[in-house]
Order: sequence, then structure tokens, then C-alpha cells
Amino acid sequence: MKKRLIELDALRGIAALFVVIYHYTIRYDSLYGHDLFLDTNHFQYYSQGVQLFFMISGFVIFLTLNHVKKPMDFVISRFSRLYPPFWIAIATTFIIVCLFGLPGRQVSFLTALKNIIMFHEYFGIPSVDGVYWTLKVELTFYFWMFLAYSVNTLKKIEIFILLFMTVNVFTHQADVNFHPQLESILLFQYLPFFAIGICLYKIFYKKQNKLTVVTLVLALGTTFYLNSLTLFLLYLLFTIVFFLGIKGKIFILSNKILIFIGSISYSLYLLHQNIGYVIINKGYVLGVNPLISILFALIIVIIISYISFRFVEVPSSKLIKKYYHSFDFNITSIPQLIRNKRNDDSA
Repeated sequence: MKKRLIELDALRGIAALFVVIYHYTIRYDSLYGHDLFLDTNHFQYYSQGVQLFFMISGFVIFLTLNHVKKPMDFVISRFSRLYPPFWIAIATTFIIVCLFGLPGRQVSFLTALKNIIMFHEYFGIPSVDGVYWTLKVELTFYFWMFLAYSVNTLKKIEIFILLFMTVNVFTHQADVNFHPQLESILLFQYLPFFAIGICLYKIFYKKQNKLTVVTLVLALGTTFYLNSLTLFLLYLLFTIVFFLGIKGKIFILSNKILIFIGSISYSLYLLHQNIGYVIINKGYVLGVNPLISILFALIIVIIISYISFRFVEVPSSKLIKKYYHSFDFNITSIPQLIRNKRNDDSA
């Protein structure tokens, strides 16, 4: 069994590129307008790269939980992975938007400061960058997985997934409207994608039970029920490519460029949107062909993302984990130190 699935990095790279291209074409066009000759309709489904991210997250979080020894290990693992580069992304995006301007996307310094908790949208706080909405979804998923791990119910995760999805489908069918915050907490819209990732993990590592395949099929069925046929077929394609990819059956997923993009994908995701919009806007002001502006924006955000990955994401994660393990060792060794002292005193 491979120690690291490089295909997961490649899949992250593909998902990240999908989202970036969508934002620089369709989304930019809806916000500011592209030249008429630039037909952005070809990229309307690239936004679904986010759903691919959620599938990957379901797989990776289950993988992480099967390697941690206690709940706090998981908390530190996620905190060290997510927060430092997120804080840098907030600062970088806020400064660039303040310096160069971006109509409709500017926030106050106090609002930017409130973003640092990451789940700020639950309190109605605007985001420094619109892409942060997915982080709220991710953190909510982490919360439920942390809870399941803490109460030792991961082996029965399919039961809880099926229960949540059933409630989602029935309430949708009955046209029952929950409060949007409650729907977010229960992951109604996105749970099927996390569920697909979880099921693929269990099947890949041969830890499936009788309900695993049922859950996978019903998760895909839920995406069909809640979305169009076209989107369902796309999600089915994602699932097939995901599974065949991690089995080593799709050679392109060992491509070094995709693996590189995947390695910096978190920073790229956080940094690309508003910074890219600023660059494309300036391109229009200078009369530059928008295709060149888009390519230039992509190159610039990849460079910035690599810097963030190389000098923030990797070292901060290592440093936090190092201090955590050192602190954890010191705490757990206190009882032994006390016993040793008592033995010395009685000698």
C-alpha cells in the first residue's frame, strides 16, 4: 500500500484549477463583464471543482482520523493545516484590495480582523474574499467528524450519513424550509459529497461494511435528486475518476504539474479570487487582451501561493505540531515525575 497517494494532490490540483478558471471567466463576467468576444459559457461547470474538493476532504479526513491517537491530535492537525495560511491570505488579499481597489469586494479593517476565526459567516460577518464560504462548510464537517470520533462512532458513520441525507431528501420533497444556518450546520447541501469521499476511503482501504456501498449509491442518488442530470453525471464522473485515480489507473494523475498545483492548492484557493480580479481589472484599464490578463493573473497567484505554501503553510504546520507534541509529552510525563519525586523523597 502506498504511503502517500500523490493522485490526491493531482485531484486537488484539478479541482483548484477548475475553480480558478471559473472565477476568472464566468464569475468575473457576472461581476464586472468580460469583452463580448470572450465566450465564458464553456466554463459554467468549472465551479463544481468545489464539490470535488469536498469529496477529497471526506476521504482525507477519514484517513486522518484513522492515524490520530486522541481527539486533540485531530484538532491540532486541522488547525495547523488551515489557520496560518488563512490568516496570511486574509492580510494579503485585504492589503492588495485596499491598495488597488476592487468595487463591491472591499471590507473594513475590523471586518477583516473578524474573519480570522474562519467560521465568521455563521455570525453574518462579510468575508474578505468570497471563496471563504467553503471553509465554513469544511469546519462544520470537521466538527461532526470530530464528534463522531470522540464518541467512538466512526465505524457506524454510514448510519448517520444515511439519516442526515434521508432527512434532507424528505424535507426537500415536502418543501419544508429550515433556517439557513441550521441547513448549514446539518450540511444538507454538501453532505453527499463528503459521504462519497468517506465511502471511497473505506472501499479503497478495504474497511467497508454492508452499508458502505449502499451509502455511496444513495449519496450519488441524492446528488441526482437535488441537482440536474448534467451535474449528476459530472459528480458520477468525479467519483469514478477519483477511485480509479487512487488505484493508480489514471496515469495523468501522476503528472508533476498537477501534483505541484495540488500541493499549493489550499493557498491558491484562498488567494486567487480577489487578487486575480484586481489584475484582470487593471488589464482592462491598460487595454490588455483579457485572455492575457487571465493568464497573467493565474501566474501571479500561483507564485504568491507557492510563497505562502513554502514559507507559511509548511513551516507553520511543522512548528505548531512540534510544540504541541512537546507540550503533550510534558503534560503526560507529569504523573511519572511526581511518582519519581515521591520515590526519591522516601528513599
